Amino acid sequence: MERKTIYYQDELNDEFSTKKIIPRKIDETYPYLRKNPIWNMMSYLLQNVLSMPIKVGYAKIKFHIQYIGKEKLKPYRNQGYFIYANHTQIFADTFIPSIGNYPKRNFFIVNPENISMKGSGTIIEMLGAIPVPGNKTAMKHFLEAIEKRILEKSSITIYPEAHIWPYYTKIRPFKDVSFQYPITLRNTNFLHDKYLSSIWKKER
Repeated sequence: MERKTIYYQDELNDEFSTKKIIPRKIDETYPYLRKNPIWNMMSYLLQNVLSMPIKVGYAKIKFHIQYIGKEKLKPYRNQGYFIYANHTQIFADTFIPSIGNYPKRNFFIVNPENISMKGSGTIIEMLGAIPVPGNKTAMKHFLEAIEKRILEKSSITIYPEAHIWPYYTKIRPFKDVSFQYPITLRNTNFLHDKYLSSIWKKER
């Protein structure tokens, strides 16, 4: 296999994904929490039943992944929690955490580009994608969705590095805003307007 050298200048913002996608607008009309029971049922079946053999097979055949230390998650199986991971794969990062986490349902925070692809965007949403909002009003709905998933005892995966560096094995610099979710969720003012303003500014 031919080796390829990639040069970078900005560890926080350089993106090595070759796909150029026009992101859809995530505003106050975006349905973070859908009310359609059929959509929700299909989402669960696709996310935690139908797709699991594909996820496991792809992870083993393509990457030879082994999960070490899964027993450490057992004490928390009856509560929601956050997973933080390196962002190194375009496709596989949508499900790598959910395999080791199974049968807990796993959601993941993504950039709008990830759900903007025709055809596959809806599938990615059904697989648990929660897109970053585009305005302050949408931010409130975004945080409501995060709170609901945690209260449902699901997990939420966050890639704080935000940008994909394929197969990179070290921890890169990242913004601290991603760590505010688990900290402030314990606060009764999680959806308070002052907090919304604070986190919205840091997301920009």
